[in-house]
Amino acid sequence: MSFLVVGEPGPISDEVERLLTEAGVPVKRRGLGSAEELRAAAIGCFAVFLDWPYDRASAEYAAADSAVDVVGALAGEGRRFVLLSTHAVRDHEPPASFHGTLELLVRAATADWTALRISMPASITLSWIEQLRATGVVRGPYAQAARTLVDERDVAEVAARVLLDGGHEGRAYYVTGPAALTHADRARILGETFGESWRYQEVPRAEFREQLLSTWSAEHADGILDHMAEQVDNPERPTDVVERITGHPARSLAEWARAHAAAFTR
Repeated sequence: MSFLVVGEPGPISDEVERLLTEAGVPVKRRGLGSAEELRAAAIGCFAVFLDWPYDRASAEYAAADSAVDVVGALAGEGRRFVLLSTHAVRDHEPPASFHGTLELLVRAATADWTALRISMPASITLSWIEQLRATGVVRGPYAQAARTLVDERDVAEVAARVLLDGGHEGRAYYVTGPAALTHADRARILGETFGESWRYQEVPRAEFREQLLSTWSAEHADGILDHMAEQVDNPERPTDVVERITGHPARSLAEWARAHAAAFTR
């Protein structure tokens, strides 16, 4: 009984692979190849974890036009399929994102599917390091936008348990951190964790949009900013999914920061 992890190197896929190996099951690891390559890799596999890669250079999801064929190749009869998805996907709404489309494809391909709709990974905070080291101030929009940042280790643990245990067929889980934190909260907590007086300074949306366009498409950048604006009055709500599935509470931002102390303090 082997497991297939499909995804580029990264904190979630790497940790899923490690946890499955630690559990004593054979694991195959593949990047996003052709449908034929993935179909061959999936032969003999009991379960598949798919983390579809985003190509920052082109500001697009890699090989998005191959999604139908890739999902069809991976979703064999009787094979468990766990998809890493996003909190932006909503039930009973037309898909408004690539992951929304992916979820529909997976649902159509197999009955044994589970979607993990994760909130923003805590590692997004690493993008603040340069500013924090230089000035102790993070400049960005919407200081009071509140998100439930999730530790990637928690996401990986949820994925591993779903892959190994079963009993989660046909479910979409919102996987979040333990609390909704504003940008201002995050800067303060990081400072408290490392004995610094760090803070967040709000800047106009248009100014920050120009920065986003160096990494994301205009559509994606506007979507990020629109979502931030919404979170000012409608903060994300934490769920208990991590605790229900792993048996321990979701890790806090301070816990995540301490695990990455070298990045903040060197």
